Amino acid sequence: MTNSHDHLVLRSPLLVGQELDDLQAATAEERAFTAAGGHAIVQWTPRRLGRHCSELADIAAEAGIHIVSATGRHRAGHYPADRREDVEKLAGRFVADLAAGPGQCGLIEIGTGYHHLDHFERVSLQAAAHSHHETGAPIGLHLERGTGGELVVGVLHEHGVPVPSIIFGHVGRNPTTDIFLDLASSGAFLCFDGPSQANHPTDWRTPT
Repeated sequence: MTNSHDHLVLRSPLLVGQELDDLQAATAEERAFTAAGGHAIVQWTPRRLGRHCSELADIAAEAGIHIVSATGRHRAGHYPADRREDVEKLAGRFVADLAAGPGQCGLIEIGTGYHHLDHFERVSLQAAAHSHHETGAPIGLHLERGTGGELVVGVLHEHGVPVPSIIFGHVGRNPTTDIFLDLASSGAFLCFDGPSQANHPTDWRTPT
């Protein structure tokens, strides 16, 4: 049993007050999942957002569970100090995270926009493609509100990434059967990571 998309830890200036930065709480969540029969958790938090890769590796080893950490880059708004890294430099950082060693990552996570791709995101996708070719690591996409999957396929295909190496996250936030079928027929993997209402975050609730 695999939890294919989660955030045991996460810290972002866009999510003030929603930080997941308590390793004891993360350990408790992981143990509860293991007790229920879980064997692996894919931790989609990308670079510079409080990943705690080495600590999570230690937690996983102690509990006898697999935790797959992510490298990659989210959308520009999550990084207040804009680093204008070029494709080659960014890809080098991703590859270093994917190299063998303590806290080694196994997924390249890229955040993309609502029905569009901006320059920041296109650079991220190109760097992810370079990193995939060097390491073989799959590419996971944070699709903003479940949109833009067809745009992502186009960019990654242009840079030679085989579609079965692409994983679309948050597709349930845009619950449209035709889109699901189109993305699935392309050969990509679809990650339904929680119940959602259209164009709202996972487990969204109307404020009371």
